[in-house]
Amino acid sequence: MDKLLYIECIYGNELVGVNNKINAQCNEFSKHYETTLIYPEENDICIKNFNKLEFDRIYDALRVGKLKRNYNFNGVNRLIKIIKFNLCISKLLVRENPRIIYIRKYNALNFVKTLRNFKRKNNSIIIYEIPTYPYEYELKLKRKYLSYLINKKVDKDMEKLADLIPVVLGQDVTLNCDKYIPMFNGIDIKHIHFKTNNIYEKNKINLIGIANISFWHGYDRVIEGLKNFYSESTKIKVIFNIVGCGKELDNLISLTEKYKLNDYVFFHGEKTGRDLDNIIDYCNIGIGSIANHRKGLRKDSALKNREYCARGIPFVISSRDEAFKNLKYVYKISEDETPVKIEDLIEFYSSIKNENYTTEMRNYAERNLTWETVMEPVVESINKRIVYR
Repeated sequence: MDKLLYIECIYGNELVGVNNKINAQCNEFSKHYETTLIYPEENDICIKNFNKLEFDRIYDALRVGKLKRNYNFNGVNRLIKIIKFNLCISKLLVRENPRIIYIRKYNALNFVKTLRNFKRKNNSIIIYEIPTYPYEYELKLKRKYLSYLINKKVDKDMEKLADLIPVVLGQDVTLNCDKYIPMFNGIDIKHIHFKTNNIYEKNKINLIGIANISFWHGYDRVIEGLKNFYSESTKIKVIFNIVGCGKELDNLISLTEKYKLNDYVFFHGEKTGRDLDNIIDYCNIGIGSIANHRKGLRKDSALKNREYCARGIPFVISSRDEAFKNLKYVYKISEDETPVKIEDLIEFYSSIKNENYTTEMRNYAERNLTWETVMEPVVESINKRIVYR
């Protein structure tokens, strides 16, 4: 069995969803190749073999000076840690001698030359995944100009070096060469709770948004919509349940208090496992990312959309998601700053509430959204290159 080394370099608990995605990808790869994942965790480097079920941790390999273990990767110190991480990968390449190297995009400036030399000597296959493409608008919006320049340099070098470049597209763009493989995010469906209680309370609808809350989730659009909705007398009560924390949370709390919507907007904090399942079970509509336009994206591939579908809860999006072209339990709203029209959500739910949508959505997810389905084109492309090398 050929060896595959998966390299990822992300940090922080706020990226739990991304870590779940990477583990799911590695589980899928392990069906075809002996798969090892290397990644940083605080000041340590972790190495996980998915076939042998082995785990190794190199303690303090990324420590910079006298920094505390929970120090965030910022500025020069972050760059030093990435350089140290890349040096560790170089040693692992020599030890493992993988046939396939799968890299989830990061600023690997000092690592490109090492990869180039390793590929030349070992005839390896290099895959470079870009999880959001294009990304330039978001970096410019955040004024991360140095990061933008580094990203462009690394991408240019990796485009020449890589054999395959899987990309999750955020816009309709023309890809430069046949190395690019458009893809979307998948889910590990066996770990996702199926919504067992299809509860409908007369004259009441529960909305739910689950996220590490950021400006592009657009939950403020829902709160603005609720303000408009409750400014007139209504017989239907609409509740918005917000699950999670994040940079945008304080703004949403302030907006709720400003509009005196505390009886209609509830902040549950971070929830996982059965606690999260219990909240979802009494909710009727999920809210996806409804402000992707704020970071320049017009297409969506959010994991949350797929999780809503697997759970069996109808949901709302604004950007186009190729995975749900013909699924009638997905409601698309406008890609702009207008408040969500709550009356339209009520009408949408009224049109489907008597259908067996939970089972239909779960079946759809099993057929179309699993990592096995999503990664199949990538695995096939890798195997073709193995044959012809």
